Amino acid sequence: HVFVSMGRVYLSEGEGDAAMRCYNECVRYLSSIPKSRYASFGTITPTRIFGQACVGAGRVLASQGKLKSSLKRYKRALKNQIGPAAEAAVANEDISSLSVHEVNVPLNDVAETLSHLGRLYEQRNDVTRALECHVKALSIYKSQLDLHSVDIGYASNNVGQLYLRLGRFVDAEEAFKTAHHVFSLRLGRNHRNTADALLSIGQLYASQGRHKKAITTFQRVLRAEPAVFGQLLAVTLHSVACSYEATLQLEKALKYYQKEASVIRTTLSPCNSSRAQLLHHMACIAMQAVDSKGEYLLLDQSLTWLEEAAEIYEGKAFNHEEIIHIQSSIEET
Repeated sequence: HVFVSMGRVYLSEGEGDAAMRCYNECVRYLSSIPKSRYASFGTITPTRIFGQACVGAGRVLASQGKLKSSLKRYKRALKNQIGPAAEAAVANEDISSLSVHEVNVPLNDVAETLSHLGRLYEQRNDVTRALECHVKALSIYKSQLDLHSVDIGYASNNVGQLYLRLGRFVDAEEAFKTAHHVFSLRLGRNHRNTADALLSIGQLYASQGRHKKAITTFQRVLRAEPAVFGQLLAVTLHSVACSYEATLQLEKALKYYQKEASVIRTTLSPCNSSRAQLLHHMACIAMQAVDSKGEYLLLDQSLTWLEEAAEIYEGKAFNHEEIIHIQSSIEET
């Protein structure tokens, strides 16, 4: 149990190799325990710890891009947690037919394994199987936990993201709203997870062309300070800007793109390639600003942004096509 806990700490700190050593040592130690002694361990049984070690190892392998090996660990965990009844469904990767009526561990352990397996399928772009895993995990959590448990919030958000990818907007909106409601009650309105769930709702509206409603939702996210910072703040500002741009409110779009560029520069990296792309895009928008006589209003500003973008690309040796594209825009300006 201590080895599993240490592995989780190492994994949270990005030390995958150290985490894997802990999980392997855990399995080695468990294999030395006679099964006749299993009953003496109480709730923290060797069977349960073995499953957790397999899941931990699967997470490490997935983070290293070793998806095939990761899949084997998750399958091994499920077979261990559920028993012979899981053999056929796990072997065929048919999670929808997986029976969880009789298991060897607490059902929440099975739900956690399914959640990680779902994320693995997402990495493999197997959206259908990923959705099966997350739906099954959510079903287990709903049967075992209070309906306002944060685990239900996380599982609902996972399901919502996949529904969104599949174009099932009504189902996605319901899932995102469930996640937001749970996080609001359990974590508070200004918690980062609550803001992230609200952002997903806004992005759903934007993907449907409901930009007025999307912008209102994004503004609610921005008011959830100090939870909204770093990457979440940058993504939210970008989302607001995109909705304004889609409705041809270019001045407002530029305002939020500038705020996003500032966040990337100060909290992420001043030489971030995403910032270079953003500056280029801002310049292209600014070049569309003309007065009633057809005179360009923001050419100097456009040129400044383009030159800054070119400097980032050249300094970081990014794709030469991007540099050529930037230089062409500078010449045009």
